[in-house]
Amino acid sequence: MSLLLTFAIFALIILINALYALLSFALPSQTSQRADPPALLSLLAPLLDAAEAELAALGFQHFFDAEIRFTPARVLQPNICRYSLSADRLTLAFITIDESANSADRAQVYLYSRSAAGAFLGTAPWNLLIAAYYQNAQLQMADYPDLATQYQAHLAHIVAHAPEPWPDTAQTLALMNDNDAQMMDKLYQHRWLQRLRDGSARLTLRGACRALPWAFRRPTQRDTRGEQIPRSRHVLYWRLWQKQQARSAPTRTVAWTLLITTALLFYAIGAWLWTPVNALLLLLVVGLHEGGHWLAMRLFGYRQARVLFLPFLGGVTLGEEQRSSARERAWILLAGPVPGLILGTLLSLSGLAQSHPWLSLLTVQLLLLNLFNLLPILPLDGGQILQNLLPRQNTALLLLLNLLSLAVIVMLALHSHLLLILALLPVHNLLTLGREQRLQRRWQTLPTPANEAAAMLQALELIQSEKGSTPKAEGQIRLAENFLRSTRHTAMPVGSALLIATIWAASFLTLLLPQMQVLLRLVGG
Repeated sequence: MSLLLTFAIFALIILINALYALLSFALPSQTSQRADPPALLSLLAPLLDAAEAELAALGFQHFFDAEIRFTPARVLQPNICRYSLSADRLTLAFITIDESANSADRAQVYLYSRSAAGAFLGTAPWNLLIAAYYQNAQLQMADYPDLATQYQAHLAHIVAHAPEPWPDTAQTLALMNDNDAQMMDKLYQHRWLQRLRDGSARLTLRGACRALPWAFRRPTQRDTRGEQIPRSRHVLYWRLWQKQQARSAPTRTVAWTLLITTALLFYAIGAWLWTPVNALLLLLVVGLHEGGHWLAMRLFGYRQARVLFLPFLGGVTLGEEQRSSARERAWILLAGPVPGLILGTLLSLSGLAQSHPWLSLLTVQLLLLNLFNLLPILPLDGGQILQNLLPRQNTALLLLLNLLSLAVIVMLALHSHLLLILALLPVHNLLTLGREQRLQRRWQTLPTPANEAAAMLQALELIQSEKGSTPKAEGQIRLAENFLRSTRHTAMPVGSALLIATIWAASFLTLLLPQMQVLLRLVGG
């Protein structure tokens, strides 16, 4: 049963993170196209040329070029698209550039026809945002290995609809703009999309839940690894990714809804397993702990800091680190358990803990849970504090810490399989530690890059030259981004290390409090 709960909690974490990512993604609130576009970036022009050449082999001819205008403007500017028309004028090919790095090797081609009733019939490569926007019976999506296969699928799709020929350039462009406007209006009417004050749009909770099944779908036939993509184009997509990340954030309503929903779920399951009072006190203890982490993250400039309550485990505070600093990480880690230990100590020494049963229970929970979290075991706060106090270049010590942590977790898991979920971090560290140290050694032999773009080029070269499994283009960019952040890692100053280590060690003096002495005697007896 506990093993099943472990998998359920792990699945819940993945589900909530996927939902959060969908709700955070910045989308245009309006799109339109106009003819006579400006010149396309030279790095991206070959993608459109290659797609048009492949279409020409299928009998298509160039129709016209257009510029896609988004409100607010998208990251990629100018956003140029091309149109090609089949010989029978029944199929219109819309060729565009995707801002995802996984599509950095080719342009995206969407095939459209019009039925006699005026409905659009489309055949598109699989795309999460297109799925979220235009999921309907008249748009089919699949992982087509090439345009010839996609075109054959489109012909089979439209054969029963008696398609009409496409008109001239101006009328075709007007039809495309009208179709986009109708689809956007439909999303707003169904409350799948909402406009924000800055002019952008976000998926609503309803819209994100509708798109959630598509978020876990991955292409099966196309598997671009990026070896043939010019690294300069990789750097361009990295810039696009950075700008998109800076724009992405959920609305406050969504953030609070996720927090309250997970808190209520935590309380409901706790009340069912224990008692409502016990569950409520535990919720307060976990909230104080995670609130300390959250506040420290905000103070140190982390992006998208958020708290999630996890039934059976407690909670987790997530955020995007803007710079790699051991000192900042250690203070963030201490900011979780220390407030709870201070409050528990005050309740104990003032005598309030003995004045009422629920205050006594609250005191024990504050002391016990926060002290457990300070144990020097990864992924607990104490283990991560110790990891940040250790020198990064000392691979042997880091390896020993992760091995010991894994051993302790396995022993604890013999009593409760639920604790196996704690093994994820040490296992991940053990799998990646060797590669990170190897990349660091090779990086030190390279000349100092002149700027940030040159540094990204060097990092991509290192990652792509690694033996073994190499992720796709977007994964390479994320690895290179994390690696570059680690190369700019700020070591712990000696004074800060002594202060943090002193506070960490002093926290265990709370074991001398009466409530903890009673617990220790119970455990010892």
